[in-house]
Amino acid sequence: MRYMMIPDITMGSHPVSRFLAGWGLLFAAIMCHSLLLSVLYLTLSVCLIRLLEGSWLTVIRLFRLLRWFVMPILFLHALFSPGALIFPGLPLPLTWEGINQGVWLSVHLSTIFAAALLLSRLLQRSEWMHALMLLSFASKRIIILQMMMSAMKINITGQLRHLRQQWKLRSDWRMAALFVLASFCMALAAGRDQARMLWLRWPTAGNGMYLGLAANEQQGSHSWMLSLVWFCAGLTTIGLAWL
Repeated sequence: MRYMMIPDITMGSHPVSRFLAGWGLLFAAIMCHSLLLSVLYLTLSVCLIRLLEGSWLTVIRLFRLLRWFVMPILFLHALFSPGALIFPGLPLPLTWEGINQGVWLSVHLSTIFAAALLLSRLLQRSEWMHALMLLSFASKRIIILQMMMSAMKINITGQLRHLRQQWKLRSDWRMAALFVLASFCMALAAGRDQARMLWLRWPTAGNGMYLGLAANEQQGSHSWMLSLVWFCAGLTTIGLAWL
């Protein structure tokens, strides 16, 4: 649903300018060595994602995923980094240096994830597909996989929801291995079905994709003022990272 319409902050702007802005922020997040700047980039990325999506759902999902990366980083660095002990009288070897290093790496990782997510949201699906088509060495394989994954996502999501309902009804941990095996078998079966359907209707599907991209290219002129704003934003973030 996200790719069916362009939000207001990107309406009419050229996709190259939006890509440059997103890539510039991602590059700045990767090259940043300041905790304050990383927090600033993270806040900016989160706010832009909120504006693009129109809700906090994507941001909440992002931080739910990041907690499984952030918690081990904080825990391992706090316990196993040499330095001054926080509680000298206790057997818990927490150090200030480990806490500082863990916080910095956690914020840095979160900023990179958020900037990468923002970059993926700044372009429509058709624009990403058009960019892939320009890569002749990879476009054929990637476009086929994308067409398969779009259909498989809907199918497998419904099947996994059905397995989750069955698990809630039984709630027996002895059946966990069986449920995991069933999910893999269902995914493989769905993949075979989708590959067969894609092969049978490939000319129609391919023509529909190319026609859709052509129609997208023939839309009205871009807003050069908004495109210039995104372009300048990209150059600014790249310049900050370079400095």
